[in-house]
Formats: sequence, structure tokens, C-alpha cells
Amino acid sequence: WELLTLFASICWFFGIHGGQIIMPMLMLLFMQPGVQNQANYLAGKPMTNILTMGFFYLLSLGGIGNTIGLAIDMFFFSKSKRFKVLGKLAIAPALFGINEPIMFGMPIVLNPIMAVPFFLLPQVNVLLTWLVMKMGWVALPRLAMGATMPVLVDGFLMCGISGTIWEIFLILLSMIAYLPFFKVQDGMAYNEEMKGSK
Repeated sequence: WELLTLFASICWFFGIHGGQIIMPMLMLLFMQPGVQNQANYLAGKPMTNILTMGFFYLLSLGGIGNTIGLAIDMFFFSKSKRFKVLGKLAIAPALFGINEPIMFGMPIVLNPIMAVPFFLLPQVNVLLTWLVMKMGWVALPRLAMGATMPVLVDGFLMCGISGTIWEIFLILLSMIAYLPFFKVQDGMAYNEEMKGSK
């Protein structure tokens, strides 16, 4: 799972839609465990599979790279006009897992500064989510397949109230992880704007 997530992030870094590239492999490996969970859930039996397609959808907060935190950072903390506007444009799509405005508008594509959290954060989220599900703190994914639902709603549909609470935690983690790197980018953009206004 970690390797597929990292591969998707690397593809996106070069401007290739990584999610579409890894989706056939994800479906091949993780659809059946999700179908088993859903059947058990509907039959009132215990679910046993953590790594499912529902797990993938639960973790795609703002799209690959968990960029919803970056969209929120831009929306609230931008000093530059450029990123204030981009934050306003990106926040609504990010709620539905769409991050193309950020990928190409910031950009994250071919941006070595933003590559650090973009590559590392999904790996951390996968490990943490697997751990809290293994410990029973977050319910296992009960749907075989996710849908493009707003953040927090999809967490509830997939794992109940524990899924929503966990997504809130992951969003806060995303905001914290992206903020220092965003501040560097924002400072550079702000300085350019100040030079241009003189």
C-alpha cells in the first residue's frame, strides 16, 4: 500500500495523474477485501479487512498527497495575493478530493520544496490509519467502494463517527505538515509581488 501511494505521488510530481495509474492495481488487490467487509457488515458479522478500497478513499483527503491541509493553509494564512486567490479557488474542490488547482496552480508539480510533505504525509497517514484501525480505535471500512463525497461525510459513510473524527485529525495533521513549506512558497510569492509593485 505504501509503495503504491508513493508511486502515485511521484507520478503527480511529474504532472501525471498518479491516481488513475495505480487505480487498476488498487482494484485488483483491495476490492475483494472491501466486498467481504461490506457483506459481513450487512450480515451483522465482524469485519476483518483493513486494507480495502474504502481505506484508500478514507485517506484521499483533498486528493493524492492529502493536500486539503494545504488548501486550508492557503485559504487562511496567505500573505501573497496569488495564494489568497488560489486558496479561495482550491478549497471547495479539495473538499471533494480534487486537487488539480493546487497541483498545477501552486504548483506542486516539479516543485522540490512542496515535494517533501507531498511525498511523506500520505505515507504517515497510511501507517497511522492502519495502526488505529488495528487497535480498534477507528472502525474498519464497511463499504466496498468509496464515492466522491465531501470530506467528513465520506469518513462517516465509510467508518461511522470514528471515521469522521479520524478525518478531522488527519486534516489538522495535513495543515501542520504543509504549513512551514507553504510559508516558504508564500514568502517568495509575496516578495515578488512587493518588488513588482515598486
